Amino acid sequence: MKTVQIGDLKNHLSAHLREVRKGEEIIVHDRNLPVAKIVPYVPDSIEEQQKILVAQGKLRLPKTAAAEESAAGSREMATGISRVAST
Repeated sequence: MKTVQIGDLKNHLSAHLREVRKGEEIIVHDRNLPVAKIVPYVPDSIEEQQKILVAQGKLRLPKTAAAEESAAGSREMATGISRVAST
């Protein structure tokens, strides 16, 4: 666990946040008294983890049935061709 003064944190915020991303915890001191703790973020749910992975481009969510139907409807309108149900 690392400790930093507020001024140092302010002046080197990006460097300190890089360390936090790597798993380091940082205690922030104001005049040598601890006032805050910066810890790595851990998502609470699977959905939140998925959103992070999608934002990073590491995951694509599956298409839903509603999205596929909407896309099919758009193609029908664009081409003038509709699907005929087989019986």
